[in-house]
Amino acid sequence: MKNFKRIISLLLSLIISATLLISCDWVLFIPVNTTSKGLPEYTLTENYVEETKNLLKQAENTTLNNKTTIEINFAWSQFIDRYYEIATQANVSFILFASDSENEEYKQAYLFANNSYSELYGLYTDSLKRIYNSPSSETFFYGWTKEEIDAILNHDEEVVALEQENSELEVEYASLDDDEFTDGAVEIYKQIIKNNNKIASKFGFENYYEYASKTVYERDYSKTELAFFRDSVANMIVPLADKVISGLSEQKELLTSNELSIVSQLVYNDYDKTKVNYWKNYLNSYQDSSLKSKLSHAFDNQNVTFANGANSREMAFTANLPSKNKSYCYFGPGYQDVFTVAHEIGHYSAGLTLGIESVSMDLKETHSQANEMLLLDYLSTEISPNAYEVLKSSIIGEALASIVICSIIDEFEYRVFTQKSVDEFTSEDFDGLMSEVCEKYGGVDYVNEKFTDINLYWRKVVVEQPIYYISYATSGFSAINLYVSACANRQEARESYDRLISLSDTSLGFVGSLKSAGLVNPFTAEAFKTFQDYVLGSGELTPVEPLA
Repeated sequence: MKNFKRIISLLLSLIISATLLISCDWVLFIPVNTTSKGLPEYTLTENYVEETKNLLKQAENTTLNNKTTIEINFAWSQFIDRYYEIATQANVSFILFASDSENEEYKQAYLFANNSYSELYGLYTDSLKRIYNSPSSETFFYGWTKEEIDAILNHDEEVVALEQENSELEVEYASLDDDEFTDGAVEIYKQIIKNNNKIASKFGFENYYEYASKTVYERDYSKTELAFFRDSVANMIVPLADKVISGLSEQKELLTSNELSIVSQLVYNDYDKTKVNYWKNYLNSYQDSSLKSKLSHAFDNQNVTFANGANSREMAFTANLPSKNKSYCYFGPGYQDVFTVAHEIGHYSAGLTLGIESVSMDLKETHSQANEMLLLDYLSTEISPNAYEVLKSSIIGEALASIVICSIIDEFEYRVFTQKSVDEFTSEDFDGLMSEVCEKYGGVDYVNEKFTDINLYWRKVVVEQPIYYISYATSGFSAINLYVSACANRQEARESYDRLISLSDTSLGFVGSLKSAGLVNPFTAEAFKTFQDYVLGSGELTPVEPLA
């Protein structure tokens, strides 16, 4: 039964990393056919879910009755195929809901699909527990790690209830109006913190920060490495970001009105409404390489949606559709510029190799942000040198600011989840905690002036994706270093990126995958120093050597 190791790893990754998934009470729902609108088709029914439950029961009985290996594998494969389809439909339902969050049919599909998904996972773990406590245990669980078995044994109705309550709280959070948001978000956040820490304790972790880092986002770097990274961001990236962003105004004064328009189109406008289709030109620069095929696949196969309705959610994401063996890109209002397209296509292209495998979030975000940086490098061939300097400062400055903000959010979340209790916290208490975190990054007033309104920002991000943001910082730093490499040798940088998104050995983790692709380790002083020298204008492009 060793092949079931991969199956359970997959199922765990689907349930615990499902920031797109949500649950509530059961409803009877009629399938929505949306193919005429250019969206994926939602087809899930109550009958389909019930049939899947029956297949799960049959697989369990086949195992407990000591049938042949062929019969057992066949029974489980029938259930797993159905499970993948329900996981797919749950993500399809989110795509539809994102395209029109006021559409009642989409909302009900979203709730039904995710409740079905959550409940089915609970039934699945119950089946595995019964097998574990049966004479079939040794054979069935051969090759499983203790961690994988513990994840099954500790998953129970309380965990499901907590996950479902979090999902309902997220719906409530999304519905807050501007007047309710400042304090309303805090009350919801406090309950989610409490729920998440309970979930973590069920699986043997001290707090949700530790649980999510290891189990949800699969981070393989140490606390020491993370502390080094945060400190380096505070000491080196903050002043670099300030320098790049502050210099933009002076650089813009050198541009003609036409050059300013081109930069604006690239940074802010929808990519297909620009005078030049920069995305198409970027792809053509790869000629007939395998990487060009990967980067073209989403558009060639119409696995993209550009949503522009009045109720379309302002976000961009790539959803995995495991039963279809593909991904799907959503671009909402305000998230349709050429760099956002490059970002999501980076996720999508890596998915062509990785499929349904579980991957470190830091690596996933390197896939996406690195493609943005290769696009930035290419655009030096499309626009004037002065316009390119402004574009480069805009994109690199934004990326550096993002690294700073995400590092601050991560440190804030660490303190939140390791507090003895936040039950009595007020909005002012959370803001005070944020002020303490900001001290080493220049102070909260400096952060607000240079980067973002941090007290508004944390309220907008930590509820739906807790403990996520450090992954965006570490991957952003890795992506920027790929840009430095591309400036020195474009072809070598592209080859490194192709190796990175083509890696199928998920056991390598984040740092190991960077090494295999020939990229630098973001937890080293050399990597920070090299980039600092480049930004400060040493005039030399000398990318740090890859990991030894």
